[in-house]
Amino acid sequence: MGNTLDLETRSNLTKSQFLFYIAQKLQPDLPFFNMASLYLIAGEIQVNAFRQAFQTLINSSDALRTVFWEEEWCPQQTVLARLDYELEYIDLSNYPDPILKVREWARHRCRIRLPLDKHAFDSALLKISEEKYAWYFNCHQVISDAWMSALVYQRMAELYRLAVMGRCPTAIKLPSFQEYGERERQYRRSDRYQKTEAYWKRKLSSDFQPLVLYGRSLQRVTTRVERTSCVLGRERTKRLETLAARKDLVKTTSAPIFSIMAATLMAFLYEASGNPRISIGIPFHNRRSKVERETIGLLMDVFPLRLEIDSTETAQTLMNRIATEIFEIACRGAYAVSNPFRKRTYHVLLNYHIESVPPFDGAEVTTEWIHTGSGYEPLTVQVHDFEGRGNLTVDFDCDSEIFDEELRGRIAGHFLHVLDAFLEDCRRPIESIRLSPQETKRLTMVNFNEPDTNSHFDL
Repeated sequence: MGNTLDLETRSNLTKSQFLFYIAQKLQPDLPFFNMASLYLIAGEIQVNAFRQAFQTLINSSDALRTVFWEEEWCPQQTVLARLDYELEYIDLSNYPDPILKVREWARHRCRIRLPLDKHAFDSALLKISEEKYAWYFNCHQVISDAWMSALVYQRMAELYRLAVMGRCPTAIKLPSFQEYGERERQYRRSDRYQKTEAYWKRKLSSDFQPLVLYGRSLQRVTTRVERTSCVLGRERTKRLETLAARKDLVKTTSAPIFSIMAATLMAFLYEASGNPRISIGIPFHNRRSKVERETIGLLMDVFPLRLEIDSTETAQTLMNRIATEIFEIACRGAYAVSNPFRKRTYHVLLNYHIESVPPFDGAEVTTEWIHTGSGYEPLTVQVHDFEGRGNLTVDFDCDSEIFDEELRGRIAGHFLHVLDAFLEDCRRPIESIRLSPQETKRLTMVNFNEPDTNSHFDL
């Protein structure tokens, strides 16, 4: 393989696409860039209409018709003029527990490597009962991000409605992802891009030492990941929303809950590692115009948020420093920052997603992220509430070769302990928060995997 910079210059991929493609190339059989979702639909689905709608979506989206190949080791992409896709239909309604079977099927399916030279997505419709179905959609991150997944769902709901009425066209007009890629390439040749690049080079010029949590270095290169999930509960979520609404405390109008969760994560990492210099990865959707907000494709970048923690500062000052830093990063976005295995710019990723999924042709929908069992980061913290029920869930995706089951539980328990301390009094010094195994045990018993009957998908 040639020089990376030379390959990037010769490639027609966007910079983010290029980084994902190269990272996948280094681990070709691992599915850590598969983004799989399962939409549990509480309503009857007409299979032929669903298939017609999905094919129309493919015909309309150049991102979904994009395939990848290499020329002298250099990755290139091509948009197929036509991609005929036979969406698989699977009837699992005769199983004793069809929902369990659907989830087992999805967990297995999402670990299969996507054939990027043929298509970068996979989809199927699964029957649970006469009036309950599941739509499985998996897309490689080389063409997708969380915003894109939401757009795919939205367009599918619209097209399916038309298909049921016999009015679905063969294609609809959608913004072109390839046109976005061309705009990015032009931007990368501009003076403005050079200034942005210089900013990030200065920002990342000082090395941050790899964190050591509970005696385990995050520098180790492994890929097997186990997930520990925690439902915060409506009471704790409500307290979080109340704190986020306090303009005298949280001085940001953009995603204040994210600033609180980022402060919680950074304070936890500081307390658990003793290292005051913390760097976490935070995704930015980078959709700055109406056209980009409607473009199906990968526009997201992940940027390192780097701060030096002062133990005497309060949660309030930390979250406001984070809000200021996020604003500064957002002003200098549209620049993909590499995060290679051997010299990472961050070791922990924080993802935040609270957009609720609307009904599908009038039917209620429950959304589930399907965990592939592999991951690129040693630790990823995912905060989400797909149903918009005011009950946040936090997933801790931990490298299982770095953290055993006991340590994975300690991470989640200590994170909750810091969050509760912030919610109780965000003006208290960070140094006053102490982490203990006893607190972990109590929180584990009370909070982990708390059932949420309101979001359960019953037969």
